[in-house]
Amino acid sequence: MERKNRAETIGRKSENKVHRALDILRYRWKEVVRFIHAEKNGELDREHIDFLIILRSNLSLALQVKSSRWRAKIHLKKYPHIKGVIWIREQDTPQEIAERIKKIILLYYKKIKRVS
Repeated sequence: MERKNRAETIGRKSENKVHRALDILRYRWKEVVRFIHAEKNGELDREHIDFLIILRSNLSLALQVKSSRWRAKIHLKKYPHIKGVIWIREQDTPQEIAERIKKIILLYYKKIKRVS
């Protein structure tokens, strides 16, 4: 039980960092219009989505936050329709995370362009 509580605490801390990073992006990069942080056991959470990022282009990006590279890889294999997966390390700052999320969004746009 203690291991599960520790994992939940680490997961919450990671999500809080991503929340702050998205606030930074929303302020500094107008491409992020708003975002929704999924409620625990809410509809988005049950769909394996931690954040739904609403973009200026009227598109949205589902983002899943993971606290280990291994868990991120498993998530991508298990839920291939959720392309936005970010691995957060304890030492990552919200500013660094914001830059990584920005890269994920730009990659998302690039993939959409190739398909259309």
